[in-house]
Amino acid sequence: TLIPDAVFQLIVAGSLSAAFIPVFSKSLSRDEPKAWQMASTLLNLVLAFLVLVSVTIYIFAPQMSNLISPGFSNSQIIIQSQLLRLMLVSQLFFAVSGFLTATLQTHRHFLLPALSPVVYNLSIIIGIILLSPTLGIFGPAIGMVIGSLFHLLIQLPLAHKLGFRFNTSLNFRLPEIKEIARLFPPRVFTI
Repeated sequence: TLIPDAVFQLIVAGSLSAAFIPVFSKSLSRDEPKAWQMASTLLNLVLAFLVLVSVTIYIFAPQMSNLISPGFSNSQIIIQSQLLRLMLVSQLFFAVSGFLTATLQTHRHFLLPALSPVVYNLSIIIGIILLSPTLGIFGPAIGMVIGSLFHLLIQLPLAHKLGFRFNTSLNFRLPEIKEIARLFPPRVFTI
């Protein structure tokens, strides 16, 4: 999980949410519909970027596996590449979930964002217990993907109630998007 988790931690969990929350909060207080449009635009940009990164990692999974695990046999590299490709799906779910967490926290709702990792970890444990006997090492990986989906789904109803609506907005000219773009690089370097 080293590569998928590094991508998620770098892009969404740390730097983006640290840049997004203050800008989103300020925007909400001024113009709520515009704040949600900005959030949707930013989510679309992040998803587009993560899809590009994921496709690249998917294509070069064997080479990356070789790089991070020197000395593994060919069969171990193949299995690691398959696991890496499978776990990339979870990062896309986490990207959306990260935005939902940030929007809920901006609205001072902390319970569901705190429960989401519990559901995620339980899914991995269930994957180990129920799926590993038949699927081997792929059991926990499938549990990880299912857990990341539930990480998102547990937060979605409240985020929707608060005003989150996914749309295909790509308005790059919003000043809030430019402000987040300005705040983003320093956050990346600190992480």
